Amino acid sequence: MRLRVIFALLIINLFWLENLNAEADPFDKQQRLAHALSTESSNEVRHHCDTESTVVAEHISFQQLKLIGMMQYTTTWKAFFMDNEKHIYTAMVGNLISKEQLKLQQISRKNIQLLAWDEAGNCQQTRVVNIKF
Repeated sequence: MRLRVIFALLIINLFWLENLNAEADPFDKQQRLAHALSTESSNEVRHHCDTESTVVAEHISFQQLKLIGMMQYTTTWKAFFMDNEKHIYTAMVGNLISKEQLKLQQISRKNIQLLAWDEAGNCQQTRVVNIKF
């Protein structure tokens, strides 16, 4: 009986390891170089309204990001986003997020508030985007 259980676990591990791919290897220099080149050549929607803030997930459209969690440490809040390829991005208040460069204004237990600039690049016209849990 034990031998069957061990054999079944071995088979499950083999299938699980087979599903892992080398694309997720963070130490592969070739993949990092290819990723850096692809992000440089992509068309980015850039607003020049806020040039001093850090941009998080700048090569990904906001529609491809999913809010997966928030964390508070003392008075500092962080929001965690995940893209379709399961990469996780951490953003804090004041950061710009995605190609559209939405500014993260507020993080609370129930929602996140983002500031979106006008598509024409008018820095005076903004709209507030709320993401609620």
